[in-house]
Amino acid sequence: MKISNLKIGTRLGLGFGIVVLLLAAVAFIAVSRINMLNQATDRILNDRFAKVSITKQMQSEVNLQARYLRNAVIGANDPAEVSLSVTKVAESSKKNVELTNKLEKMLNTPKGMELFKNMTDRRELYRNARDQAVKLLQDGHAEQAGKFVLKDLRPPQNAFFDSIIVMAD
Repeated sequence: MKISNLKIGTRLGLGFGIVVLLLAAVAFIAVSRINMLNQATDRILNDRFAKVSITKQMQSEVNLQARYLRNAVIGANDPAEVSLSVTKVAESSKKNVELTNKLEKMLNTPKGMELFKNMTDRRELYRNARDQAVKLLQDGHAEQAGKFVLKDLRPPQNAFFDSIIVMAD
């Protein structure tokens, strides 16, 4: 049976049916690709961007802590300034703990968990050094605190910064 032997209406019907089938296939492929694109966009916006945003906030809080500590060292002759700066360091530290806990809940890959562990280990070293600087300030040893901030606090702070940057990447 040849197509040329079919009536014109049958041929038109077959042609139209093939066009409709092709259109349905194209529509199915388009909808599936849009869904894949939507999932990828959702993953970027709600997962990756959120994690980067949190790490940038953490970095900002550590910068604030450093600034407050330096303000306390500079204003060491004024007990109110030292007290205010130490209070602000504690508030910023609390925010960082909350951000760290929020970030930990978002991790979903072994590599992310490994980077997070490295970051929290570095954060602990930084926290210990920062707390030691605060103690020196509170005990009235401003000169020692200043030297400590410049020489002993910077390496763990920089290591913590580096681990935050790696985490964000």
